[in-house]
Amino acid sequence: MNEHEEAGYKQFLENKVADLEAEVADLKQQIENLKRQKGISSASEGLTANDRTGTWVDASTGKHHCTRCLLKDEKRVPLKTEPHGWRCMVCTKYYADPDRPDEPIDYGNSSWMT
Repeated sequence: MNEHEEAGYKQFLENKVADLEAEVADLKQQIENLKRQKGISSASEGLTANDRTGTWVDASTGKHHCTRCLLKDEKRVPLKTEPHGWRCMVCTKYYADPDRPDEPIDYGNSSWMT
């Protein structure tokens, strides 16, 4: 590739990058417009921080949401209910529920633990 072809290719790539940046800006604007139409200003709107569990709770549904995903990526990720708490299916963080503590293990009569 000679200098003239290289300069032309470089200009082509710069134009392509500019087009993609403009497209990204347009998509971000569309997202903001949709949020405004739906009355949503942020991912945490309508959620309440629960200090006991470390989760965010949707007051209307009672669903718990992952704090890590909400703060890092501004995504509402509902948590999967497990026997003693909740787990995020995206980042795998576990949140213990103080109202559902682990029960002692029953080793039965045949165990050396009895």
